[in-house]
Amino acid sequence: MIDLLSQLWCQLNNREIVSIFWIVLFLCYLTIKTTLFKSFLDIIKALKPLLLFFVVQSLYLGMCFYLITVLGYWEVSLLKDSIITIFTLSFLCLSVKPEEVVKNKKFFWKFILNNLTIIGVFELIISTFTFPIYVEFFLVPIIAVASIFKIYAKSGSVVGSEKLLKILNVIIYFLGFIVLFGAFWQLIQNYTEFFKLSNLKSYFLSLVASFLFLPFLYVLQLYSLYETYLTKWKHICRKSPITYEKLRLTAFISCNFNIYKLFNFQERNRLKILELYANQDVINRII
Repeated sequence: MIDLLSQLWCQLNNREIVSIFWIVLFLCYLTIKTTLFKSFLDIIKALKPLLLFFVVQSLYLGMCFYLITVLGYWEVSLLKDSIITIFTLSFLCLSVKPEEVVKNKKFFWKFILNNLTIIGVFELIISTFTFPIYVEFFLVPIIAVASIFKIYAKSGSVVGSEKLLKILNVIIYFLGFIVLFGAFWQLIQNYTEFFKLSNLKSYFLSLVASFLFLPFLYVLQLYSLYETYLTKWKHICRKSPITYEKLRLTAFISCNFNIYKLFNFQERNRLKILELYANQDVINRII
């Protein structure tokens, strides 16, 4: 176990080492400040419903990486990249909304294409070439704080949030340009460091893992959409449980596991479903 952690630490770049340092420092600060620590615990408790999601996702990703290992592709040198891939895919699951998927029928294709094309290459270049650790020490928290304030400004709860958002965008874009420029400058000076077998394996690991993750992502979005619609329908038909069951059964029979059919079913019958407030028998007219 110690050897494994030692190898993992050796695989970290300056940016990742600094990020871990600031996260640990922030957690230590939370433990000292009692009020902040209690608020942090409240947030953790509020996220308890997501525990099942993380368990199921971890089991699925574990099977994916086991399959990659059986195929003889995975090795210890890819441990760091595997952990980053898992966190990235987890964030994707939480950030993507079912409506985004159904309104963009090429969503899953673009998901793979982004990893395969220039975006995936950019990410690999940025993670391969970083600044000296003393530069990253200041760069990482500035970007993190600016990103957090940007999310807060987007909520509109701050006076002058539009001006603040513009300022934060300028800061983030400027720092992003510095990171890109620094990475590409190092690439030009030391291109042999980039074109190594380990980087090629890291690139394809992310691609293969993303491809294997698509079925889980699809099922999760389908489940979320069903959950959203069923909750709405149950509220509308609260005076007539039989009508709700008929509507649910009709949706399952008509749509099955097709997320696009489910979305079209809701859109096509939106007005008819709303009429259930006045007439519970309208379910018989749903196509």
